[in-house]
Formats: sequence, structure tokens, C-alpha cells
Amino acid sequence: MENQEIEALLKKYRKGSATAAEKALLESWYLQQDTDGIQSLSPGELEEDLISIGDDLPLKRAVVRRLNWWPRVAAAILIISFSGYFYWHHAHDNSGSARLVTHSAPAGKQQISLPDGSRVWVNTGSKLNWPGTFNKNIREVYLEGEAYFDVKHNAALPFVIHTGSVTTTVLGTAFNIRQDLKHHTVTVTVERGKVGVSNGTRRLGILLPDQQLSFNTDNRQVTQQRVDASLVIAWHKIDLNFDDMTLADVALQLEQHYHVRISFSNEQIGRSRFTGATLTGEKLEDVLQAICEFNQATYRVLPDHSIMISGKGRN
Repeated sequence: MENQEIEALLKKYRKGSATAAEKALLESWYLQQDTDGIQSLSPGELEEDLISIGDDLPLKRAVVRRLNWWPRVAAAILIISFSGYFYWHHAHDNSGSARLVTHSAPAGKQQISLPDGSRVWVNTGSKLNWPGTFNKNIREVYLEGEAYFDVKHNAALPFVIHTGSVTTTVLGTAFNIRQDLKHHTVTVTVERGKVGVSNGTRRLGILLPDQQLSFNTDNRQVTQQRVDASLVIAWHKIDLNFDDMTLADVALQLEQHYHVRISFSNEQIGRSRFTGATLTGEKLEDVLQAICEFNQATYRVLPDHSIMISGKGRN
């Protein structure tokens, strides 16, 4: 960002009128100034530092007065801001985003290489839009559904992902974002790097590798847990991975992957559990047959082409 743009954002920050996306952009810019001195910094200390920096404008590089911030970032911190407002800078500089390239994955996951060298695996039924050439100050893409990102590190060029009302900002790391519209959740799982998640001015949590945070956009509740990230992101290497999941949860993934509707004849069969994986290109009939054999169940195709699974199940 140019000094004039930084000054405008800092003025709004001091007045308390900066949006969540603008605050995220400032935090991302702040990270670029002196990561060697960063150890730990609370949200309140960050605010104090940003205000202090604003008092010293004009500047070429901000003098970071405090020697503590979050532990030094080997892969840059990811800041997720749940807001419908796109970056102030985006509205003022569209020099490199004339035409969006659209890539859909209607019948199977797809790997994409972006202009900056970042790689994205787009899950089945998902869509990714990006400019043919990123502009000089920011890398922006637009996601619908689920994708795994391996972002090429560039401290001077933030990478921004817009997923509906969710804005995700990263300098470089590897992570998975899953938007579940049915359950009103956005789930972030970190494979590599360090991630900060926020909802407006509310800091939801800091994630390290093998940690996961799920935010319910309906009731605003946050769930954070330790997971095996390799299992969560396994979908980009194989089609589907089920780790001791209920058949009800398995059905949700099959519905998304194969674009079918699956129901159960009774609740008991839906509570049965299953562990397994599907390989790329495996037919739905073969997957259903394996699941039903394991759980003492049967399935049939209804006149509306949906699937009904019946049986006592196995708990």
C-alpha cells in the first residue's frame, strides 16, 4: 500500500470507523514491517501500536516500537474477518483485475495454478474466480464451496480469499476452508503456518498446525479443537475420506460429491458409523454397496433419483 492509503486507513482506525476488513488489511500490513522483532502482542497492544504508527506519518516503513508480537511467523499469519465489506484498497485500485477467470469443478476436484505460483485444489461442486493478472498490491480470489490452498509466500502482496461474506487474508501458508451452508458454519483447518481468526472486532482464536476452528454464522458460536489436518485435507489427494463418521455425516459428503440426495428409513441407520475412503473416479454404486455391506443395510434408488438407505445399522 502507498503511504497515502495507509494514512487514510489509520485515520479511520483511530476514529473507530474502520471496518473489519480494513482492520485485517492494517494487521496484514503491520506484519510486513518487522517480523524479526515479533514475539507476542495482545489485540489491545496491536491497537496501541497502530495508533502510534499513524502519529508518525508520512513514512517509508513503519518503526515497530514494540518488540513483542505473536511468535515469529515462519509462514505468515492468516487473518479471517467475517464481513461483507471488501477491502478499502480493492475499491480504490482495480488496475490488475480487469477480467476474472472462472474455474468450476462440477464432477470432480480440480488442481489450479494461480498467476503467483500458488496452488489451489477446488473440491467437487465448488467454484474459484481470480483475475488473469493480480494487481500490484493484492492477490484476490473468490471461492464458492471448499478449497485447499497452498499459498506462495509474499510478505509484500497479501493473498485474499472472498467466500460469501467471509474475507480471508494470508501472506503465505497452507490451510483448508470449508463453507457449510446447510449448517451455517465456516471451518478453518491449518496444515502449515499460524492462523488468526476474527469475526469483526471479535478475535475468535489463534490456530497452529493441526488445529481447527469452526464458526457458526447463525448463532455466532465458536468451536476450536485439535485435529489431524492430514485427514481433514485428504480430500484433495483422494476423493473422500471417512474416519469413524456417522452415516448421516457420510451421506452429507456423498451428496456434495455426487450431487444426489440421500435419506434413511430410520434414525438408527443414520447413527451407524463407517470408516473408509473412496478413490478418484469411484462410482457411487460401489461406494454405497461397501457402506451398506459394512452396516448390514441396503439401498435403493427412488423415482426422483434420490437414494434411500434402509436397515438396522451397526453402532
